[in-house]
Amino acid sequence: MTAEATAPGPRARAYHEYLAAEGYRPQFDGDGDVEFKAEGFYLCCFANEDDPQYLYLAAPNVWALEDAGERTQALDIAMHLQMLYKGLKVVVLSDTVWMSYQGFLEDEAAFRGVLGRVIDLLLTGVRDFHRRMREETLPAEEHSGVQA
Repeated sequence: MTAEATAPGPRARAYHEYLAAEGYRPQFDGDGDVEFKAEGFYLCCFANEDDPQYLYLAAPNVWALEDAGERTQALDIAMHLQMLYKGLKVVVLSDTVWMSYQGFLEDEAAFRGVLGRVIDLLLTGVRDFHRRMREETLPAEEHSGVQA
């Protein structure tokens, strides 16, 4: 850690310990939050030390937006995915897309019972978003149904 880094608090350390036990290789970022990769995607568990019953897991920068047309397409897909998947939030910014789950837990230890499901939710959402964005940008002849 650098001198400017924030030391991880008890909530972040609990996330780190849980993720390591589940086979991930979590690391603390400079803000004391926990980042890790799952199925090739980068995820971050933001530890709110002041509210240990709040769970916030994000998949940042899941898609870089090239232009206004792609941004419009991403907004349409985001709205659809948020209706399709319970708890998924899709945020379309000016040049990138983020996905997240934010929710309240019964108690501060309850994250252990839901974090695996939340990771699966985000990974499913990211894969579905990528698939839909690619399908929308393929030339018509590539929609023939023939798979490579």
